[in-house]
Amino acid sequence: MNNYNERLVCLLENAAESTFKALLEKKENFYYFAFLIDEAVSPYISAWSYEALENLISELKLDDEAEKLMYKWGICESMYVGYEHDVHFKAVDEFLQKNDIWSLSDDDFDSEFDVRLNSMEEALKRLDKKSLFGIGDDRKKIVITVEVVPPDYTNTARVQRLNPDDIIQEWLEFCSEPEE
Repeated sequence: MNNYNERLVCLLENAAESTFKALLEKKENFYYFAFLIDEAVSPYISAWSYEALENLISELKLDDEAEKLMYKWGICESMYVGYEHDVHFKAVDEFLQKNDIWSLSDDDFDSEFDVRLNSMEEALKRLDKKSLFGIGDDRKKIVITVEVVPPDYTNTARVQRLNPDDIIQEWLEFCSEPEE
């Protein structure tokens, strides 16, 4: 992994931890927690619980298994995409606004974007070490990831680094992108 920004990692760690704890207050069974970054270049979260997925499947009257899987791992389709962003990510957004990524040269933009991705990954690693996503068998119930939107092959490498192999097989089968 390339370098990361320690200050950004701390801000992201705090934001993700408070967001995930707020989600857990819903007393749902979460199986997916993702840091996302898109062309807006400011991180946000998405999460899925089995209850939210079942509600969506019922609401959309889905019976096709492939469609159900599309929604199961569809980070942008979750009702929890950007969950309470204004509450938990204010400090992250303020920090990132100080470094206007759009004013950088192409090479510097790419470097800064990588620093942001690596900082997001490091923040999730630290939260995992703090057992935020569970211990033992409980940890094997939730896939954590850092993803770029739209997806690319680097998402797969991050999913593999952040999770035990035995819990990501379905994600890999459905979501992994071929290497460019």
